[in-house]
Amino acid sequence: PGSPADVGPPTPAEIAEMEGRITAFDRQLFAIVDDDIDVVHTYVCEQEARMTAKFAQLQRQLMNAGLLMDEAQVRRLETLLPAHSGDRSGLCKRVFELRVLGDAVAAFRAQQSLAVQYNALVDIADLHTQYLEINVAGFRKLLKRHQKQIPQHLRARPGPVLGFHKLVTRKMRSLLEAIRRTKAMLMDAREAFEEIAPIEEIGLEVDADWVELDDVKGFGPECETVVSVKQQLKDPMNRQLLRSVECLYPKPGSLNDGVLQAPQQPSWAGAAATQEQAEALPWPGAGANNGWSFRPPMGGDGDDAQREGQDPSALLLSLLGGGKVFLENC
Repeated sequence: PGSPADVGPPTPAEIAEMEGRITAFDRQLFAIVDDDIDVVHTYVCEQEARMTAKFAQLQRQLMNAGLLMDEAQVRRLETLLPAHSGDRSGLCKRVFELRVLGDAVAAFRAQQSLAVQYNALVDIADLHTQYLEINVAGFRKLLKRHQKQIPQHLRARPGPVLGFHKLVTRKMRSLLEAIRRTKAMLMDAREAFEEIAPIEEIGLEVDADWVELDDVKGFGPECETVVSVKQQLKDPMNRQLLRSVECLYPKPGSLNDGVLQAPQQPSWAGAAATQEQAEALPWPGAGANNGWSFRPPMGGDGDDAQREGQDPSALLLSLLGGGKVFLENC
């Protein structure tokens, strides 16, 4: 064999052969990535179906405890208690008051049981969002490095690959919001209970304190970044950004030309979601699960419910705090 100095530059045929091999390997890489995303997505959907079923059980218990009521129940009560007709908030509070006065100990224990069920659901949701965060981060970093290192003309697929975005589902966003609203509902119920029958006065056999209600952590920064990118790509004006690696695979908290950017903190961090945040969420339609799923707040005239193609009479009302918690019987 000759020395390295005797080796000339590769011929066009050799270059074409090497480029073809790179593209073939690239195609194999994407086949593996697609399979991995599908496996993770299947698991995510199965876990979210289980969480939805557990949340449906919790909501049924909320109804049994008198904290939720459907439209038909409210109308029957208005017929039985005509003096409260027209004031549904007052009617709901009166029903709850009667339940507590009828058996304060049983009402207290029912709320404690609800708190335990709620905290168990929070634990499951937190583990799931942690799993999502790890996987979304892994796919983003892999695809971003690939996009930077493989020349465009050698890639098996043009443009950024965003298949891993489907791991962050609308159902999970809806479920997280529903869990937050459930905590607010339980806190309202406790305040109302204390006004009616302070726990130190209801004759419990042992001293008892309220079970502490945990906060659901929600999506981490990686998943929130996916939500931000998906929402902004719905705008046709942002479609040209599909050519940008930095814009489509941004690090959480980064700013890319002032257009596509990840939020500086999770949208749901700290205080409860605002009305605007809740209304901005895309919510899954009927048939997404076999249980109950929260719906976003709607205006007093029911326009939002009509836009979603739902029957407003199928919505459930929260009994406390004068606020409404809307659910859909899927």
